[in-house]
This record gives sequence, C-alpha cells and structure tokens, in this order.
Amino acid sequence: MQKRTATILNGSTFVKRALLFIAFLNLYGCVEEFQAESIAFESILVVEAMLTDEFKKHEIILSTTTPIENDSIAPERGASVSITDSNQRQYLFEEIEDGKYVSIEEFNAEDGVDYQLDITTADGRSYQSNEKRITATGQVDEVTARRVVNENGTDGVEILATGSGNGEGPFFFRYEFEETYQVIAPFATSRIDLVIVSENPPVLETVPKMQEERVCYSSGVSNSIILSSTNNLIGDGVTNTPVHFIPNDNPILRFRYSILVKQFVQSREIQAFYETLSTISDLDNLFAQIQPGFVEGNISSTSDPNQKVLGFFEVASVSSKRIFFNYRDIFPDVDFPRYFEDCVFREFPIMPVGEEFEELKVLLGLGYRLVAINEGFFNNAVSYEIVSPACGNCNNLGTNVVPDFWEE
Repeated sequence: MQKRTATILNGSTFVKRALLFIAFLNLYGCVEEFQAESIAFESILVVEAMLTDEFKKHEIILSTTTPIENDSIAPERGASVSITDSNQRQYLFEEIEDGKYVSIEEFNAEDGVDYQLDITTADGRSYQSNEKRITATGQVDEVTARRVVNENGTDGVEILATGSGNGEGPFFFRYEFEETYQVIAPFATSRIDLVIVSENPPVLETVPKMQEERVCYSSGVSNSIILSSTNNLIGDGVTNTPVHFIPNDNPILRFRYSILVKQFVQSREIQAFYETLSTISDLDNLFAQIQPGFVEGNISSTSDPNQKVLGFFEVASVSSKRIFFNYRDIFPDVDFPRYFEDCVFREFPIMPVGEEFEELKVLLGLGYRLVAINEGFFNNAVSYEIVSPACGNCNNLGTNVVPDFWEE
C-alpha cells in the first residue's frame, strides 16, 4: 500500500516566519532567549521566481523585508530583471506594478536547456541565480471533490489531486489552484435602474439597465504551499493529495463552483527548501530547533557576498486539470449557504424631498439598486424599494463576463 506525504503551509505565514528566522540568524550565532521587538532590522531582498514550460508571459515578484512588527513586505521597485538561457537567448522583464515584473514576450522553458535569473536593483545591487533546468515532467491524473468532516469537526468539501511523474523518480510535486464560482444576486430582478436627473428640484427617473447584474463570476487563488512527493514510495505518483477544503456554509459553494488544480514537478533542491521552511513555520519551535545556515536558496549577490537574499529561482514543468460541481452534488441533505451578505432594503416615496431625498441620493451613490416600484389602491406608483449593492448587483462581488472555460 502506498503512503502519500504532503505538507500544507500558509503562504504568507511561511514567508513572514522565514524572514523573521533569517533576521534572527543575521544577528545571533546560537540559540538564546530574546524579545522579538529588540532585534535590529536588516533589509533583505525577497525573490519569488518560477519559470515553467507553459508558453506565456512569466512573472517574478521582488520585495524587501520590513521590521518584524510590520506584517507587510515592501515591493522592490525599479529593478532590471532578465532570464538568460544556455543558448544565449535573453528574456527581459518589465515592471507592470510595484515589485511585479512580467516578461515582455511570451516564452516557455524547454527540456534540456539551462536558465539563469539576473536582477539589478535601482540602487545598483546585483543578484544572480544558479543555472536551473526542467528536472522531470508529469501530469495531474485526477482531481476529485468529496464530502468530509475535517479535524476540527467541520463538514465541508475537500479537493484532492492525484498526480504522477514521467520517467524515473522520485518525483517532487507542488500544487496550486485557481477557483471560480458563480455569484447570483438574489434581488437583481428589476430590468430598470433608478437615477437622479435633478437635485433642485428633486427629480427621479427609471432607465433600462445597461449591463447584466444578476449572474456574475468571481475568482480566487491558493494562498498555501502544498507539497507532495513519491520519495520512499512504490510507484511514480501520489494519490489524493489534499489541495483545498471549503466548509459547507461558505457562500462560494452556493451556486456552481469550479477549481483548476496545477501540478508543478520540481527539483529535489526546491522541495528541500520548502520543507526546511515548514520546519520553522511554528514559532514555538523556531529557536529551539534551527541552527544558523539551515535555510539556503539558490540566489546570491554578485556585488556583495555579505548581502543576504531570500528566495529561489526554479524551473519546472506544469500540468493542470479542472472540475465543476454544484452544491447539491456534494451536499444533497444540507441547506444552501447564506448569501455573501445580509440584504438591506429601504423604501422611499415616488417624490422624496428634504432629508429623504438626501438619504436616497447617498444610497444610490453607494450602489443601492431598484427592486420594485410599489403601487397603491388605484395602481398608481407610491414608492420605490431599493436594496443594498451586492444583493441587487452581482458586479459588486465579481464580473458579469462569463469565463471562456465555464461549463453549465
């Protein structure tokens, strides 16, 4: 019987704790009791760089560490970034937003070709990675969704991935996911909007809606690092690696849901890097177990050997598989989750004046939508009923553009 090994880390948590650990090692050569806030701050470049065999514009994220008491990481702006291969082809990157660099042209990592990352910061510091190449390829064989009760006693759906490598192992896998789900606004029933055409005197009009506001789509990406491997296993694959768990009361499951699972086949070196970080993800054990020099990436400074850098440049193959399901497919006997927020209704006379008009103006400016025009005894309109933004217009929670991959 094969035994699967998997490690799941929260992305932001592992980075933050790793930065704390490295800052600590920069100052201390042994383990001793200390107060975290007393550590002197040292700015360290953080590099997130993954090149795959996908033909696309690739992305590299650069940032610098901030003091321990600050939860954020500062973007590294104005750097020059490039990747050069062993055939002397150079791929330049441009900064499209603070600290986010994207290749100017689309390209993909090729089998048997070495790649090297070069970075020069705006203040002239230079960094270079070791040469890396694709070490193995593989595929996602199956993605499944099953109902489980997790270790906390929560009923939900667990997304599981089964994957394998090609050739001779062992194989080292990392998983990511992109989830997309429908958002159906419960009170986007009116085909007209209410607008203010004059404030003095107050004049309201109803006009036809110009966009779809009932059915939208929203997306999210994984914020965890999910590792698995065939090391010490029989065979070339792993079975039912947990990728994502969603409680049954999460509104993203309320309507149709889809998840795309990506599998990266990576080197033993980067697997060891992430596993090392996992050992320091628990601050309770951080300073009792880790010795100086324990965390090491494959990027170094070429301008100053004493400069520290955190991160890894990896070249990997990637494959993916997408599944769809509805709430009743997983939970046939459970009430549907509540909507994303409680709906708030307000009613105003057909010709509001004074404070009523001012309040209506504010609410319409916030995105409240018309639900109904209420009528009196003789079928004459007597009031407008409006509802809070997300309940009357799904575009507050997503986009009305149907994704190309979407299936009903």
